[in-house]
Amino acid sequence: MRKKLVGSFLFRYSLGLVVLLGGLIMIIGSTGNQMGYEIEQAKHACNAGLITADFGKKPKGHKSIIEKFMKKILKDPDSAKFLWDDSVGPKEGMGFDIPDNSCQGYGWTVCVPINAKNSYGGYTGPKLHFFLIRNNIITYYESPGRYGITHNCM
Repeated sequence: MRKKLVGSFLFRYSLGLVVLLGGLIMIIGSTGNQMGYEIEQAKHACNAGLITADFGKKPKGHKSIIEKFMKKILKDPDSAKFLWDDSVGPKEGMGFDIPDNSCQGYGWTVCVPINAKNSYGGYTGPKLHFFLIRNNIITYYESPGRYGITHNCM
């Protein structure tokens, strides 16, 4: 009789645990979908603003603006190799921050791969960086290390 009680207790306990875990997975999954939906909605609203946005004047000397900015950030600024592609120069656009789920404004966008040395003295390989320039000032910057990708350059 004792074996039967222990067995049914374990069965009920296991079943309860499975139901609880299943419920948690459903909650987490639906929250993730909701967050994705909210990000898409905010991005859509930001994109809609492109029609009437004031981008400011096209930056003069965007390369030197970006290089000066990066010299303040990089661990070994003298090692930086900017892989400029003049065919993809500054273009009208916006910056969007996914973690904040917010539009960072409108201006002139530039995506440039930069190869620089890390703390160990080795080159990291070219990483794509995003810059939003307005009135010759960088108003938003996104590095690939921050989130693993530079979504504004896609």
